Amino acid sequence: MAAGPIVVSVGGNDYTISSQSLPYLGNEAQFQAQPWWGDGALAVQIAGAMQYQLGNLIGGPGDDPNDPGIPSALIAYGTSGGDVSIAYWDGATENCPSGCPSEADTYFYVFGSVAPTPAPAPEQVPALPLAGLLTLAALLGALGIRRLKRA
Repeated sequence: MAAGPIVVSVGGNDYTISSQSLPYLGNEAQFQAQPWWGDGALAVQIAGAMQYQLGNLIGGPGDDPNDPGIPSALIAYGTSGGDVSIAYWDGATENCPSGCPSEADTYFYVFGSVAPTPAPAPEQVPALPLAGLLTLAALLGALGIRRLKRA
């Protein structure tokens, strides 16, 4: 059963994430489309921010008192020799770049997206009130007439 979505903030960005149970094999495009794919450091940071909010790797609610240290849902960020490189939480953030789950193993993995950074608001130029604009035009016009009379 999938869990989420939740929002975690890492490095000034908000990530909307959820978990889904599936193997890497046959779902490569979905895994590789994640914003942390190829970035183990970002995956570790997200694991620390997420902790057990999306349950654990086998679909439970979080850390199991009968099996302390059970990993959270897994954050895949690459592959190595037939295994999936992962980051996860088990009371502390963990990084397993190789020798981790097989690409064929089904676990709860984290999927998500980064929220776009809003563009800065354009600077507002104060508008002159119409009366002020007309007064300015009248003054400029009067100055122009005086110059013409003097010339």
